[in-house]
Amino acid sequence: MKQYLLPEKGIFYKANMHTHTTISDGQLTPEEIKEIYKARGYFADELTAAARGLAE
Repeated sequence: MKQYLLPEKGIFYKANMHTHTTISDGQLTPEEIKEIYKARGYFADELTAAARGLAE
């Protein structure tokens, strides 16, 4: 018997919940990331900033 992570029917949104940009340690600007994910059919993308230069 097959088990599914999500129900077989319903409304679902494609999203990425962790993306780095040039604001922290990523390669692309937030604007470039937005356009790339939008073109690939994503509903949402969360931009993540890595902590830099913080003293412990």
